[in-house]
Amino acid sequence: MKLSLNWLREFVDFPLLDQAHLAEIVVGHVLSVQKHPNADKLNIAQVDVGENEPYTIVCGAANLKKDQKVAVALPGVSLPGDFTIARREIRGIESNGMICAEDEIGLAAERQDGIMILDPKLKVGTKMNEVLKLSGYSPIKLGQLITLRTAEVEGVELHKKDYIYDIDNKSLTHRPDLWGHYGFARELAAILNTKLLPLAPAPKLPTKGETMTIKSDSKICPRFCSLIVKNIKIEPSPAWLQEKLEAVSIPPINNIVDITNFVMVELGHPMHAFDYDKAGNNLEIRMAKSGETLETIDHKTRKLTIEDPVITNGKVVISLAGIMGGASTEITDSTTNIILEAANWNPTTIRRSSTTHGLRSEASQRFEKSLDPELAIIALKRAVELLQDIAPKAEIAGPIIDIYPQKPKQITLTLKHQHIESYIGAEITIKDSQKILESLGFKVEPTKSDLKVTVPTWRATKDVTREVDLIEEIARIYGYDNIPCMLPNTPTETPITNESRQSEHNLRKILQGLGATEVYNYSFYSKTDLQNALLDEADHLQLENYLAETQTHLRVSMVPNLLHSIHANLKYEDNFTIFELGRTYNKTADFFPLEEKKLIVAVVNKSKKEQQFFKLKGIVETLLNQYLEAFAINPTNTPTPTAHPQQVATIKTEDHEIGQIFNLHPLIKDNYDLGNHSIALAEINIGNLLHHKKAVNNFQELPKFPALDFAVSVVVDEKVTIQELTATIKATDKNNLIQNLAIFDIYRGQNIATNKKAIAYKIILSHPDRTLTDAEMTTVREAVCDNLEKLGGEIRGR
Repeated sequence: MKLSLNWLREFVDFPLLDQAHLAEIVVGHVLSVQKHPNADKLNIAQVDVGENEPYTIVCGAANLKKDQKVAVALPGVSLPGDFTIARREIRGIESNGMICAEDEIGLAAERQDGIMILDPKLKVGTKMNEVLKLSGYSPIKLGQLITLRTAEVEGVELHKKDYIYDIDNKSLTHRPDLWGHYGFARELAAILNTKLLPLAPAPKLPTKGETMTIKSDSKICPRFCSLIVKNIKIEPSPAWLQEKLEAVSIPPINNIVDITNFVMVELGHPMHAFDYDKAGNNLEIRMAKSGETLETIDHKTRKLTIEDPVITNGKVVISLAGIMGGASTEITDSTTNIILEAANWNPTTIRRSSTTHGLRSEASQRFEKSLDPELAIIALKRAVELLQDIAPKAEIAGPIIDIYPQKPKQITLTLKHQHIESYIGAEITIKDSQKILESLGFKVEPTKSDLKVTVPTWRATKDVTREVDLIEEIARIYGYDNIPCMLPNTPTETPITNESRQSEHNLRKILQGLGATEVYNYSFYSKTDLQNALLDEADHLQLENYLAETQTHLRVSMVPNLLHSIHANLKYEDNFTIFELGRTYNKTADFFPLEEKKLIVAVVNKSKKEQQFFKLKGIVETLLNQYLEAFAINPTNTPTPTAHPQQVATIKTEDHEIGQIFNLHPLIKDNYDLGNHSIALAEINIGNLLHHKKAVNNFQELPKFPALDFAVSVVVDEKVTIQELTATIKATDKNNLIQNLAIFDIYRGQNIATNKKAIAYKIILSHPDRTLTDAEMTTVREAVCDNLEKLGGEIRGR
């Protein structure tokens, strides 16, 4: 939102002074004055400013004389209005500065006829801010004060002879009273501790005359004010009105529309003007009917819904109420009679309708904030006052029609003084608190030790409703920067550890240490996703107000979104490991879904071998060993829908299945266009994992003696599992010499029979008290080979 400083100063009187500019201007002594040889109205002055040599300055002021003390801006000095003094030639004579008038250095609003004459006793070279010792506020300083006390000023721009503040709209969301200049002027008066000039329009209005029939629904429109104006001539607005609108980035249109926009910007209350001859004198305010349409003044035809508030003339819709008027009744050059309308609309209704149509107008932005209904009549009177000023021949055809069936209840709060100091943390007297609240428009009645506060109507619309709201008002005007910084006088205690969150952080560290990268996704996916991932739509909850077609259903599986992440990353890498922590939402018979915390890990490999599955299994085992004392990973016949039916294993604790490890279903891989990459996934229920008995990490001394290792490759039937092979090898270790064993290759193909596979293990042996001999290693190797052959295996190379 744009704010004009000049407009604000019409309601708040305060000195505007830029100390920074004055600090660059110095006192000069005019040593001589002579006529410019090439210009009758110019003089050439030699001016001493306290430096080694005097400055030659060309000046056109008629009151310039020898021996005067004057204000001098030397080359390089910036003056108000973003004007920088430079050496330049004037009619053949080089001028090295400027002798200033009051308006040129920000000490007068109106243009001065001559230069500023100073006290002859002043010392040459003295800075003007030291000479004048004036107090005031620069535009930048005011912007900083507004940011600290009220709302964020994002920028200050010079516009002709005005300064324009750019206010962040998000900082005004809770303050409907600040969407106009007068509301901000009230704030500024409180901040600067000065008076707010009243704005009480009092146009001449008839008590009798032409009226209209208006049928209004108070749930849609709590207050509706209007009147009829005739004998209007549509023409451009006066220059002063156009300049004011242009200063705040509103283009002038014509005198009637400009008045409604002017009132909106000044008071913060939108208005609308209808062509009376086209609208008629029979208006109805209601919700739209299914199938109705409206061409709005932006000349777009909008299909209305039963949730749209509208104004009709009894036949057709003529306005999308509180949002935008209709093209059929807009003001045109041929308009001669108008209806001026200032209404108060239900904020929720306006917000819903505006969002539905994607139509965020200046009016809807204000009405959805809950405007003060008392402002409607003031806005209408202000519009009539302006109309009578700029179009004196206009005829007010009748009295104001004001439909206001029920005024809001007045809010009165008790403010305890002890609460003020305890909440703010500063000593603020009860009198100072009262003064601050009264400066903001609150009515305050002191009691013995408390304050009885009546909230003004412009702050009573979902804004100030509790005692703490009053305390906030006092704190911000007092100044958060004035509150002393101190540690609270309470014992310092460490926070209670959130075990679940800490475990999740540790889980991330473990996975990152294993080479995995974390990704983040939304908790939603599309209907297409659940179909591509072979998931049943009946298990899902569908959102009614989804934000995009890709986010229509709450997820029951972490797989679809992770597959999108894999697809995106395949543009840059062929082999990688990623993981995500998130929640799934399973439909239940209850109102709320079953919300569970899940971990999903994916290993992606471009080869068609099975390494990705076993790599992932190793990652999962390493992870689970940090959390569980006991678990098992076994093949299962009940795979998740996203798993390859024959390449899936379940992860179990003593009493629960907590997840599955699987190769991705080939159909799903094709659906997500994942090419020839092999993908293994593990989906684990973190809630179940963290609630089981924790693993105990025991210290194990590093081995003192060197280890021995050997490799063995065995060909077995496809039906023989890795778990069976591993158990067979471990069973041979009667003397606990096998410290570790790992698969380093799985081979199928040439020289291996059909339905067979070759598994290669690396086995490491060591003893805690001595170095093993080659004979001991040979004994273990032979025992391993014998046991594998008993399992039906064939040892390659034996």
